[in-house]
Amino acid sequence: MEELWVYITVVADAGLLSFFLCCYSYFKIKDAPGATSYTFVTLLSTFFTFSYVFELKSTSLVQIKFWVGMEYLAFPFIPPFILLMCFEYIGKKISVWLRYILFAIPLVTIFMHSTNDLHHLYYTTVSLRADAPFPVANLEHGPFFYLHSFFMFACIVTGAIVLLIEIKKAQFRFKIQLLLMFFGLLVPMIANYGYLNGISSYGIDLGPISMSISFLFHGIALFMFQMFNVAPIARDRVFESLQEGVIVLNQQTHIVDYNQKMTSIIPALSKCSIGTSVLQIVRDNVDLFCIMEERKDCDYKVIQENKEEYFHV
Repeated sequence: MEELWVYITVVADAGLLSFFLCCYSYFKIKDAPGATSYTFVTLLSTFFTFSYVFELKSTSLVQIKFWVGMEYLAFPFIPPFILLMCFEYIGKKISVWLRYILFAIPLVTIFMHSTNDLHHLYYTTVSLRADAPFPVANLEHGPFFYLHSFFMFACIVTGAIVLLIEIKKAQFRFKIQLLLMFFGLLVPMIANYGYLNGISSYGIDLGPISMSISFLFHGIALFMFQMFNVAPIARDRVFESLQEGVIVLNQQTHIVDYNQKMTSIIPALSKCSIGTSVLQIVRDNVDLFCIMEERKDCDYKVIQENKEEYFHV
């Protein structure tokens, strides 16, 4: 029984931490991109984890089935909200029809789970484990359970990949935010893999337990590295959407950054140009070379495909 109370304590701590992060995200950062979806993730996780606490404290199969049903009112919606959070966080939008699909599948899951006694497609059998020192459900998974598990992993893995792709081009502080969010997603994936493969003791669901570690990562990201402070993303979006060509130089005239529009003015620019002197890049363009070298404030004309464009340098 001591082992049971360890599980209950860890899951309850995860629920409390989730509830705290839910309140914090709602009252402090609700207008930030991705924060609303994160609020739903933490709210649903709070409901899920505390329902699992009551499942662990249940003394009969009837009670266990009731609390498993309560868990499934929240659990199926957590993966799509995680996916939405990741996309919104990096400034990407998901189409309306895909949103409908993302939330239609959890509704079908809840229906299939709640009507399982009629068709046994979610759990083929539900009984108590004979080898456990306390009441634990022995759930034999049916085809729809695996279908939902695939959907869950697909959402979380896609979200994790989206974050990893963004890490490659992010600034240091933003990299830390993304890495902590990524590890926050990775822990429940590993835990659920262990649960599905029968690694956990007595078939205990490691998902709610792993959330305590996951939310620790999120807490560090929120309070130490300002998770959902998307200034670096905003800068990238604004910088690239400018209709004016912008090139950033340091004191030695080395290229620090540039936006895509600048390549129409200086076609020789590429990612390999970062760190190179701009004078070396424009050395074949006498007019622009002189402007850059003498740091003139003047107009500059570009002729491309018989079209003239005028820029102010």
